[in-house]
Amino acid sequence: MTDLLSIGASGINVYQRALSTVSNNIANLNTEGYSKQTTEISQNEPQAAGRGFIGTGAYFNRVARQYDSFLEQSLQRATADLESQQANAEFTTRLLDFLGDDDIGLVSALNKFFSSAQQMSTDPASSAYRSTMLRSSEELATRINSLAEQLDDLGDQAFSAIEAETESLNALATQLGTVNSQLLKKKSEKDQPPALLDRRDQLLRDISEYAGISTKVNSQGLVTVSLASSTSKGLLVEGLTVRSLSVSRDIKDPDFVRYALNGEGGVEPLSGISSGSIAGYGNFLGSSLKQSKVALNDLVRIFADEVNAIQTAGLDLNGDLGQALFVIEPSVSVDQSNAKGALLISTRALDGDVPEFDDVALTWSEASQRWSAVDPATGRVQNSDANGRITLANLVVTITGAPQEGDRVLLSASNAPARGI
Repeated sequence: MTDLLSIGASGINVYQRALSTVSNNIANLNTEGYSKQTTEISQNEPQAAGRGFIGTGAYFNRVARQYDSFLEQSLQRATADLESQQANAEFTTRLLDFLGDDDIGLVSALNKFFSSAQQMSTDPASSAYRSTMLRSSEELATRINSLAEQLDDLGDQAFSAIEAETESLNALATQLGTVNSQLLKKKSEKDQPPALLDRRDQLLRDISEYAGISTKVNSQGLVTVSLASSTSKGLLVEGLTVRSLSVSRDIKDPDFVRYALNGEGGVEPLSGISSGSIAGYGNFLGSSLKQSKVALNDLVRIFADEVNAIQTAGLDLNGDLGQALFVIEPSVSVDQSNAKGALLISTRALDGDVPEFDDVALTWSEASQRWSAVDPATGRVQNSDANGRITLANLVVTITGAPQEGDRVLLSASNAPARGI
């Protein structure tokens, strides 16, 4: 009789635990990151009786999560891919809105220009028609400049989004490092509190929204997270070690984003981020936006060349050969970080094209009271005149102020017709 009561009591005890687990599952039905739990029940050690054994009931073993690592990793990959597409689509939609807008895009301005050109062709000597065409030409050039600035601003906004997402990613990585430290208290993942493991997996899902990750879990449940295709490199979290992701724009190509991991071991450059919202914004910068800028610059260059060819082939009102209607100024950037003196620098393009060049150094000599630099077009050393004027690759550079011995100014020039027309 005692054995019967003992066995019955053990059954009541374990199923009371099982009902508690079911109740907990129902209560957390809508809890983010919660994994369904099950009660594991094991039989008690049977007692020997004669030539056989008699069961002694059951006991509560543990509460386990219903967890599938393969499905979890598939969910992380799917989340990263979706966020990448959504981020790219967000800014691509804005780009299309810019290009198709009547007040920002080129269609209406081009139509107005060609309409005025066609009108003037009926009476080339008409001062009213000529004035109308000049105004439409100026409006078209202004519209092109404005569109180029809008595209640059859109790129700045996309990079700001990347910086914000990177900050959020680093915050999640720090939280994951804290969870790893708590998981060290148990020797086996089976002994870990289910809520702590749920927290770990939810953090991994959250991180995958920002970047594609590779993960590896050890026997204690501690997770290693990599931003590369394997966990042998690009480690964001490894045990208690957490590194931070940093992003920067390439100096020569601002539409190209550089990624690096920073930690106690130094800086590890990354070839890129495979997916996630950070990759989506980066892909927009390096693909959709960059291709649009290239296409716009090609369009403006061809348009200006063709219009100017027609203009210079004709005669003006005085019977002289016509002048070019559109002029494209090069985009020049100046770096004065290596100059101690207070300087004022201006540039002016001469007739003809200015070739693209990067970081041409102009150095000041107190002995000669001149600036000197190697002309990127000829490879010869050029010196400034007494007024601080020096000509490099068809570009006149004028430097005034109070230079000091050894001052260096870095000059770069690029041809961006949409900004320079």
